[in-house]
Amino acid sequence: IKKIDKVIGIGDPRAILERTPREKRVAVAKLLKAKFSARTRLEEIEAELEQEMIEAKKRSRAKIKVRGIIHPGTVVTIAGSVLDVEQPISAVQMYYEKSRDRVFWAPVQ
Repeated sequence: IKKIDKVIGIGDPRAILERTPREKRVAVAKLLKAKFSARTRLEEIEAELEQEMIEAKKRSRAKIKVRGIIHPGTVVTIAGSVLDVEQPISAVQMYYEKSRDRVFWAPVQ
């Protein structure tokens, strides 16, 4: 988008086309169309990224309360971080700690 802006300038597309020599208008029109498509796609990607950030934040605050027993061999994943249970654990709360990028557990109070 920046490269296209450098080549054809910034402003109203009609004004850009009007000041463009006739022999170059088709090429400039194609550039304007490409710029519009790129800007639209960029906005879509930014919106998707924003949504992913919101979802990641929600996942990082996720907690699991266990009232029964978690048996060895169980794999717990929170926010992409994995905890492999190696011994029986009961009555715990599992949570993700972002600063250490790990899943931890603590007794339920």
